[in-house]
Amino acid sequence: MAKGDSNKRKTDDWRGLLNGSGKGKPKAVSWRAKMRMLLVRAKYAAAAAAACAAAYGAYYLYSTSFFHELFGTKSEEIKRIEFKTDGVITPKWIGSYINLGKKTKLADVNIFAVKNALENLTQIKTAKVERVQPDRLRITITEHYPMAKATAEIDMRTAVFLVSPEGVFYEPICVNGEYIESLPEIVGCDMSFNGRTPKDLSCAKKVAEFLAYTQARMPTGHRWASINVKELEGVAPLISAKTAEGVKIIFAPKDYPKQFDRLEYVLKYSKQNNIQDIKQIDLSLKERADVKLRTPKK
Repeated sequence: MAKGDSNKRKTDDWRGLLNGSGKGKPKAVSWRAKMRMLLVRAKYAAAAAAACAAAYGAYYLYSTSFFHELFGTKSEEIKRIEFKTDGVITPKWIGSYINLGKKTKLADVNIFAVKNALENLTQIKTAKVERVQPDRLRITITEHYPMAKATAEIDMRTAVFLVSPEGVFYEPICVNGEYIESLPEIVGCDMSFNGRTPKDLSCAKKVAEFLAYTQARMPTGHRWASINVKELEGVAPLISAKTAEGVKIIFAPKDYPKQFDRLEYVLKYSKQNNIQDIKQIDLSLKERADVKLRTPKK
């Protein structure tokens, strides 16, 4: 074969490789090459994620007004604090608690510090603090609602806590003293502390169910002075409630309609027969109610 033909074939093969028209199957890509391609794609994905995070961060700063502070935009003085709650804490109390000066500028308020200060109050579930341009601060809170109260001796004084249906003990704020006095007192529970407040009441759900039913069936003029939960978590659970008149009534934490039917019968019978010295009524028995008197009759 002539030398010129050989050179021509080599040139054609080289051009064919460039044009993708070479004969035979394409050579398989090695695992190292695949790893390099994967790393390149991962770098692009990480760069895209970083760009999205930076964009979100810029939006967040702008929405909380920090964007304006960082770039030195002037801020108006606070002229109004908008306050909203689902509980009893008053705007006046909140104003004195956060204690913002009269000429405080909106941009100078650390809304995260205010939020944390509010949520450190045990009566407050959640707090939301927002800047509303140009001159308003908006505070929205949700509060715990009391179903009962409890007392504990702390530093040689008697501290009063309210108890929510979720079992949270909290220190009352702006709650009327007469209303606190009317609430039943939880006794017989282990008042172990978590910080400055007791740990949650583990049997709170059962107590809430009991109170919800008794509010509808409690005889007119009667109220619970205390609720003993010492035996509520036992093998044979019982809940003991004492009336304001000092009568102890024992319930099983179930079948409340049947037990209250028995209670109404006992109270009606005692009234008809002028029996006024009842000490205890046990309604937890299956088929009857057991009544004990302070001065047993012969």
